[in-house]
Parts: sequence; structure tokens; C-alpha cells
Amino acid sequence: MVKIEGIYPTLLTPMRNGAIDWESYQRMLDYMGDYVDGYCVGGSVGEAASLTLEERVNLIKQVSKMRKPDKELIVGVGDPSLNNTRELVRVAQEVKAKAVLAPLPFYFRLTPPMVYAYYRALDQITEIPVIIYDNPAPSGYVLSVDEIVRIDRDTRHVHHIKITEPRPEKVTEVLERTSMGVISGEDYVAWRMLKRGATAHIIAAPMLFPKEFREVCRLFAEGREEEAQGIFSRRMLPFMNDSLGGPDYIPALKVAMKEIGIFASEETKLPLLPLDEARRAEVVCSLNACLASSCS
Repeated sequence: MVKIEGIYPTLLTPMRNGAIDWESYQRMLDYMGDYVDGYCVGGSVGEAASLTLEERVNLIKQVSKMRKPDKELIVGVGDPSLNNTRELVRVAQEVKAKAVLAPLPFYFRLTPPMVYAYYRALDQITEIPVIIYDNPAPSGYVLSVDEIVRIDRDTRHVHHIKITEPRPEKVTEVLERTSMGVISGEDYVAWRMLKRGATAHIIAAPMLFPKEFREVCRLFAEGREEEAQGIFSRRMLPFMNDSLGGPDYIPALKVAMKEIGIFASEETKLPLLPLDEARRAEVVCSLNACLASSCS
């Protein structure tokens, strides 16, 4: 089984005047530098649900060309249409992506047999690893560990899971009962998921705090947990708690990336809206608190 380990920030899609801002995109990749192992492109943070299939395909191809040769891609392929997912998987394989990230189908009211059939179908159309994106917020479905055990047992390629459900104990349960690799998928509980055995991270924080997140992982691997937790708690967690826990986390991230000089615009695609003045001030305040801590 291919093992997925390391830091793969889930990337925003910078917009300007209704189109993808490729200059800002390149600055974002340059800013993360060698602190990350690769990128997750076309996920929920990247507003994939608001992009056309053509835009998503172009995004995957362009980022593949822009990345350094040693940076691996994980490609988001979530879509209510399995035909669209099939096309995204094809493009991911064409650019030699490390894996595809597949959330549970949204919109439909899911049942266990539907979820099982969906991941069995995905398993048949890919030759690269599939990461289950366990995210109850958009799907309205809480994936049980029993279901994860069955999918792991009955598929060839579905042997990793990104856990976004803010219950770190689920990491332990999955590791104890399956052969799956577990990936932390929620920023504000990433530390607790790391402590319970998550070996990869597909979250937004390393996009904004790449040096700090790499340092947390390094210190943890060296057994220096107190130092690692201190950096996580002081230099990143205030922003995570204030800005990444609500429905406006994508506009909040875009504000932060503009504030540090990476993005030229805070523009989002509808239905997302810019932050109002008061909320924007809160986001900037929490960001500045983290940046000040990093400098102290």
C-alpha cells in the first residue's frame, strides 16, 4: 500500500475579477516553499463546489505545471456526478497525482449501502490511492468506523481517510481496527489527531503558517511534545479558533493571505461573500496575534 505521510495544505483558489489569479497562486506556492511535502488542490477550501468542471480540470493541470518536481499533488475529486468525478480522476492520474481526495457525495440523503457502493465504484475507476474525505458538515452523514472497516477490507485503493469530524478519538479507533492511514482534516484539532497517530495533514493552517506547522511536526517526531504543543497553541491556534471554525472560513483565509501580501484580492465566488468590516477586523486581530507570537 502506498503510504501518504507529511504536510499537504489544502489550497485556496485566489480570484480576481471573476478569474483565477495565477500570480497570487504562484506567490502562495513560493511562500510555502520547502516546509510542505505537497499540496491538496481542488478541495473544499479551494471552492471546488463553485467551479465548473472545466475550471477544475484546468486548475489541476496548471498547478501540476507550477509545482516544484518534489512537491506531490493530492487532487480533490468530489462531485455529485460520478461522471465528473471519473474525469477528475483521469486528470489526476494524467498529472501523476499522489492520490485523490473523495468526499462522501453531498446533496443526497445517504445510507450505509449508498456510501459503500460509492467507494466501491471509485475503487474501480482509479489506479492511484483514494482518500476518503470524512466530513459530516457538507454531506450530513457521519461515517461509522464499522463502515470504514468494510470499505478498507473490500477495496484495492481506498486505504486512507481524512478525518474532519472534530472527534480525535476516531483516529485511534480507525487505526486500531483497520490498515488505513489516517490524515488529520480539521485545523483546530490537528494537534490532538497528531498525538493519536495521524501521519499526514490535509488542512489549511500550513498554507498560512508553513514554517510553524513544519516545526510542530519536527519537534513532535523528536519526542519534544511540550515544545511542539507550545508552538501550535501560541502561533496558530488563536487564528484557527477565531477564523476557521465557522462557515466563513474561506473568506477569512483569503483575508489573511491578502494581509500577509500573498493574495492581491479577497474575492470569492458566490454563494460565498466577503467578510463585513467587523468580522474582518476580528480575523486580522487573531492573525496579528499569531504573527506577533511567531516573532517573539
